[in-house]
Parts: sequence; C-alpha cells; structure tokens
Amino acid sequence: MAKEMKRREFLKAAGVTVLAASVAGTLGGCYDLPDDPYYPDYPDSSSSSSSSRPDSSSSSSSSSSSSSSSSSSSSSSSSSSSSSSEAQPLKIIWTISDNGDGTATLTGYDNTGATPAGEITLPTKVSGRMITKVDCNVGNKVTKLTIPGSIKSVYNVARDDLSLREVVLEEGVEQLGLKSFNYGFFSFSGCKNLSKVQIPKTLKRIEERCFYDCQSLKSISLPEGLTKIGDSAFAGTGLKSVTIPSTIEELEWSVFAGSDLETATVKCGATSQRMFSGCEQLQTIELSDTITEISDRMFEGCTALKMIPWPKNVQSIGWRAFRDCTAMTRLSIPVGVTSIGSEAFKGCVALLKVNILGMITTIEDNTFADCKKLSAVYIPMTVNEIGGRAFNRCVSLQDVYYPMSESAWANISISGDGNGFLTAADLHTNALPLVI
Repeated sequence: MAKEMKRREFLKAAGVTVLAASVAGTLGGCYDLPDDPYYPDYPDSSSSSSSSRPDSSSSSSSSSSSSSSSSSSSSSSSSSSSSSSEAQPLKIIWTISDNGDGTATLTGYDNTGATPAGEITLPTKVSGRMITKVDCNVGNKVTKLTIPGSIKSVYNVARDDLSLREVVLEEGVEQLGLKSFNYGFFSFSGCKNLSKVQIPKTLKRIEERCFYDCQSLKSISLPEGLTKIGDSAFAGTGLKSVTIPSTIEELEWSVFAGSDLETATVKCGATSQRMFSGCEQLQTIELSDTITEISDRMFEGCTALKMIPWPKNVQSIGWRAFRDCTAMTRLSIPVGVTSIGSEAFKGCVALLKVNILGMITTIEDNTFADCKKLSAVYIPMTVNEIGGRAFNRCVSLQDVYYPMSESAWANISISGDGNGFLTAADLHTNALPLVI
C-alpha cells in the first residue's frame, strides 16, 4: 500500500512538471513590442516575424472577417488549425477609420499581426469598406509600395524609411500629402533610398514636403493635369532634370530648393519664392512665356547658372532673385521689366556687363552690390533714383552708359551711401545699350 501511494505522488508531481513545461513553451515567444518612433502604437521593424506572409488578394492585404465600429475597425486574420504541428504565418491586420459614407481611411496595422515588409500592395477593401484614403505609417521594412487607384488621397504612408526603394501610384490616385502646418507627417519625406516613383496621369496635387530629402530620387515624370506642388515637395532630392507641367496653378515655397537639378523646364505661368534656390548644379533653365514674375530668391545661390532665357512677358524681378549666381557673366534685363527687387543681383561676382533695358524708375538698395568684376552698365532713361549701396563694392566699374543728356543724368537722385564707384566711373551720355 505504501508503494502504491508513493507511485501516485510521483505521477502527480510529474504531471505538474509536464504541464508547467508546456505553458512555458507556449508563452516563451511572447514579448513586449517596442514603440515605433513616429506612431507609438505601431511595432518596431525588428519585431516582425520572418514567417509573415501577405494576403492572397494583394501582396499585403489581409482577409477581412471582423465587423467595424463607427469610428474604427480592423481586418481580422486567423491561423486555421491543420494536422501539421507547424503554425501558419501571420497576415497583416490593417486598421481603418470609417468615413461615414460606406468608405474608410486606412489608419495602420495591428501589431498582433504581421509587420508590412518587402513588396506590398495596400488593400482596396477592409471589413467590406472601400479604402479611399490612407493616413498611416506602413513601418520601415517595405521595399516596394503599390497604392491602388481606388485610393484617391494618400495623406501619409512612409517617412524616413530607409528600406523603401520604389513607389507605384496606380491610375486613379489624385492627391499626395495633406496641406496642414500642424500635421507633422509628410508622405515619403526622408526616404533617402527611394529611387523610383511612378506618378499616374490622374494625380492633381502634391502637397508640402512629400519627397523632401529623397536623395536617391534622380528622375520623375510630372503629368499634365497636375495643378499644385506644395512647399519643399522636392527640396533636397537627387533629381537631375524636371519638367513642370503647363497645368500647374500653384507652386509653393522652395519646391526644388537645394536639389541636384541640372536642367529644368517650366511650362506653366506660376513661379514661387526660393523655387530653385541653392540648386548649385542648375545650368540650363527654360521658362514659359506666360511667366510674368521672377519670384523672390527664385534662383538664389544657383552657382552654375550662366544665363537666363527671359520670358517674353516678364514684368518684375524679385528680392534676391539671382543673388550669388556666381557663374553669370553677362546680363540684359528685358524691356518689359518695370521693377527689380533689392539685392536681386548682389554677389554675382563674375558679372562683367549689364544692360538694364526695362522701364524701371528705381535701382533698389544693394541691387548690384559685390559684383566685383562689373565693368560697364547701361541705365535706362526712366530711372530717377538709385538707392543706397546699389553698386557697393563694384570695384571694377569703369563705364556708365545713359541714353539721355548729362543734365538729365544730374537730375537722378543717387544715394551717396556706397555708390562711390558708380559716381567715379566715366559717364557716356546719349548712349546706346551695350553689345552683350
């Protein structure tokens, strides 16, 4: 009897040990997921399982079986049991926000499912709702992202993702990014290895900073039909050449500032402040004759730009428009120009000769300051005032040409502040414009 009791106690203890080992084995793979640096509810890329696989309906979409609430919902995926002891790979569980009209906005993915990785296509439907907008971060393990044409607006989808190499926007997509100064997230901004972007003909708007600092992006085709390019949308990119469509109605600040552009063609009549500012490799520019204004700082710091093919209808040249264009040697300002902003050509250190043919009345402060090689300038009869330091430190200025008489020249108000080299130069009256 004693032996039988000992045997029962042994089996009972062994059973507890086996059960404990089983539970430990089951829970051994569970751990807390670190926060995503941009959206705290998203899993870090290091937490995705190598066994994750996309849904069969698209390379990333999971099948939807759960119902959604009025404010948000998620698609569900389950691993069906099988005779095999090997667990089925997880699917991506996409989360949505109901738009209230039978459609939804894709808002992210649930960290209990797989992390998007590799080549993925965003879902067109989740929980029976058509996806028409995207406002989420797909993580940082996606290499190729395809956005179906049924999605009309992509507010954000990736930022500072160093894995992303290619983006395909299918026909039907109309808007990239969201115009909001407080938004703080910009689609594809900082994706330094993104080198290929397919833009559809249906795209109407590219909002602010969408491709900012995409240093590997060397080329892009912007379609006719595009109406807006937002602030800094392509600033700091690796673009070598660009053609801006004739349909553009709105260009915001610094659209291509600091990019690697070598050639640019502007077919539209719109321009913007700092549009090409700091494009140090820009050598060739073609401007539409519908352009009436060279905006403030539009070509500032374009150190490789030697000449400007002026639009036929240009009327004004903005503040600092060509400041520090250090390769420019000759300049002839068109007849139609009626105003030139201060510092417009300041620091153009290679400039040798200037014809001002426009009907301007004032040469503003510092307009040609620090043009140290400028030797000759033609000033039109319409000028009645030359502002302070307009020709400051123009140490090589030798000849001033003026189409009227000496007495007419004497009636021009010339500031004594910093214009000593202008007043000391030889004055040629009743003169013709320079041969440039």
